[in-house]
Amino acid sequence: MPGLLTGFFLILLHLFLGNLASKFIFNGFMPGSVLGMIFLFLSLKLNLIKSQSVGEFSKLVSKFIPLFFVPIGVGLMDSYKIVEANFLIIIFSSLISTILILLFVPKLYLWLVKRTGV
Repeated sequence: MPGLLTGFFLILLHLFLGNLASKFIFNGFMPGSVLGMIFLFLSLKLNLIKSQSVGEFSKLVSKFIPLFFVPIGVGLMDSYKIVEANFLIIIFSSLISTILILLFVPKLYLWLVKRTGV
């Protein structure tokens, strides 16, 4: 059980730091949850925390990922008028970004393969 509590605390701490950075550094421009995940990634990459510390909690939470989409869907349905008013813009930007990703990612992959020799 300590592994679960430690992992929960560390993830919650990084979320809290991300929310603070979002509010005071980025003035709400960037979501705190995204910044928190970036902070967690950096903490893991720089070996400030060990992956085993959050591993057990992460495995537990990943079993319930579909439940995390319910609030997003409810929020989307709650703001359907905004979506309806901007429907064409949303569709157009989604199509353009998808096409750009489909064109860019394979070229990046080939460049990385040539560079690393893998």
